[in-house]
Amino acid sequence: LFLIGTIFVVLSGLAFGVAGWVHTSYTGRVLIIAAASLVSFFISGLMKKLLKLTGASISFYVLGTGFISTSLLTAGFYRLMGEWFSFDGGGMFALFAVSSIFASAAMFLGMKLFDKLPLLYAGLSTLSLSMIFTVFQISPLFRYRALSFIILQAAITAFIVFKKVSERPFSVHIRKAALISAFIYGAFAACYVLITIGTPTLFSYFIITVIIAQLLVYGIYNNSKALIDIEIFVSLTAVFMLSFTFEEKFSEHTAIIAAALLTIIVYAAHRIISVLKTNCSEITGFIAVIFVMIICIANINSEHFFIETSLCLISAVIVNSYSFSKNGSARCLA
Repeated sequence: LFLIGTIFVVLSGLAFGVAGWVHTSYTGRVLIIAAASLVSFFISGLMKKLLKLTGASISFYVLGTGFISTSLLTAGFYRLMGEWFSFDGGGMFALFAVSSIFASAAMFLGMKLFDKLPLLYAGLSTLSLSMIFTVFQISPLFRYRALSFIILQAAITAFIVFKKVSERPFSVHIRKAALISAFIYGAFAACYVLITIGTPTLFSYFIITVIIAQLLVYGIYNNSKALIDIEIFVSLTAVFMLSFTFEEKFSEHTAIIAAALLTIIVYAAHRIISVLKTNCSEITGFIAVIFVMIICIANINSEHFFIETSLCLISAVIVNSYSFSKNGSARCLA
């Protein structure tokens, strides 16, 4: 009863401080939130050690963790740590990153104390969030951020794929959380490629090359047909991007020839190389070949005849090769 009474007295003091929030100085407001964090941790310890109420103890611990980040963000909002390290300063994302790191560290400590899986996921999630804020702080431009994210994604994915699964508790859950983080980082980078697809840059080509390489390596390594199926779509997207570059640097005619030739090469690779051959990849490549053949035919004129005709003949041979194919879909398209 004495402990419970003490807790209520402390909470009453905090309530009194909050009641006078409007008349409290900026520093005082931060101190109130920090005090609330300490009180929450104190109550959490009492709940766990003396009252054996694990659920309530975890709740107060999470609440205290939230107050830690909130107090830091509040200090940044009121510019108590300087103009740069504030919401309006150049270090805004650094402020968010540090706040997330504090929350992540507290969650990992909570994982050690309570041995609960949700705390592990919370710690990994906030750590992943801190990495996003760190990239945003270091890289001011979208293209540099996209480059940083694809490097992070590739490194995390390689670690997940090639490192043997540990027998330690929660190792599987850590790998799952890392995989989700890698997917989010990759999605950031892929957004840049999609936005610049009509006007590709070196960053666009680097990112899409890394994505294609990963899909090929992991698809072959894990014998995953799904990854190979995704890879051919990404490869054809890269061909589409290259056509824009060729058109800008040379001419529309050159772009069409290059796109047609590259499409045939992509198709041939997925038909000839056994590890790249799946029903979906072969049909997708075949449809792409038919599409570029139609474009080549439409582009034939008195000035452009020989190369277009040659590519059309190659495409015709490919189409005819499916006339008696066992693959019903390919035969129907042919």
